[in-house]
Formats: sequence, structure tokens, C-alpha cells
Amino acid sequence: MLMEPDEYTPQERALTDKAKELIEQHELDWGNGECFIQRYAGRSELYMTLEAPNHATVSVTVPAETDEKGLRRAMADGLLDFDPDEKFDEYWSREFAARNGFTPSGFLSGLQEDKAYFGLRSEALLHVFCQIFVGRFGVSFSPFERLFLGRFGFGQSCGLSVIA
Repeated sequence: MLMEPDEYTPQERALTDKAKELIEQHELDWGNGECFIQRYAGRSELYMTLEAPNHATVSVTVPAETDEKGLRRAMADGLLDFDPDEKFDEYWSREFAARNGFTPSGFLSGLQEDKAYFGLRSEALLHVFCQIFVGRFGVSFSPFERLFLGRFGFGQSCGLSVIA
């Protein structure tokens, strides 16, 4: 049974909030993403639809007692399981092409782009980048400093960065 958000237990709400945060943080909602709790026979599960820029979607389900590490792993595994050829065979028809204005090659190309996007997002879900840097007139080539601090090359820098 589909639950209304105000009916979630504190654990279900925390898991749903974390999933929504990860979906937003990793840009996995392009208009069709969603996240909700369903209960069957006393068992609660979180259902997620993750979406890439060309609107390919992946469905992921986890038990409501899943921790953040398990949630990240399930999302990453679901993204990696996306198969453009399978989705093409599932959806392609002349009616689909006419309704959406796709050519077969254009549709397959979009699915392949989404597969690559899902691969990058999967990597990001599984890895946390942490760096401590201290320098005095040293050379810094860290991605964090180049991207966020505008520092590249010689100079002074000191800081702690965590990118999750």
C-alpha cells in the first residue's frame, strides 16, 4: 500500500529524506524522478525512480531499514544495471517514434548518453573525496583547489575539503 508522507515512521522519513537528498545532490531527477514508501504485509520498502538528462529512468527498491551506505550502493547498482539496448527494445515502435519525434539512431544515442551519465553518477554515489592540504609556496594541483578556490600553481594554501 502506498503510504502518505505523514504516515511514515521516523526511520522511513529519514531514509526517504536521505534518498531525496542524494537524488538532488547527484542530479538524478530531470522531471520524472520520485521517491516514496510502500508497505506490504508489514514490510516497508523505499521505491525510487532515478532519471538521466535524456529521461531514461531506473527503478530501485530497498528495505526501509537500509542505512545510507546500503542506499548509496543500491542506487549505484541500479544505475550500473541500465541497459540502453534493452530499453530500446522495450520502448521502440513506429508509434513511439511518431509520438516523440525520434529516429531509431537518435533514440538509441540518447539512451547511450544516459548510460554514460548513470555511470558517472554511480561513481559519485560510492566515493567520498576527502583531502587535507597545507602548502607554503608549494605547488598545488588538487581538483578541489582548482575548481573551488581558484588556486593552481605556486602560492600558499591551507584547508580541509570533503566532497561527498
